Amino acid sequence: MSAWLRFDLIEAFTASFSAKYHVAIRQFNVSTELSDPLAAYNVALSGRTAKIGWDILVGHVSAQFIRCHRIADRGGSAGPDL
Repeated sequence: MSAWLRFDLIEAFTASFSAKYHVAIRQFNVSTELSDPLAAYNVALSGRTAKIGWDILVGHVSAQFIRCHRIADRGGSAGPDL
């Protein structure tokens, strides 16, 4: 299964009101490798780059992180520096 599909399924199952899907998500979370603290996030990291992250950080219309957070001497002061 591709990382993109796996990520979409995790989001859909988490947002669902189905008890069956919540059990599946709990089982998935338990099955992630405990020795790697980032193992649960590996699916979200697939296909990402620093440039994509920066573009979201400074230019995402809905998130607007840069309005509240200061990054490399840019941005607001309402949130903690990133």
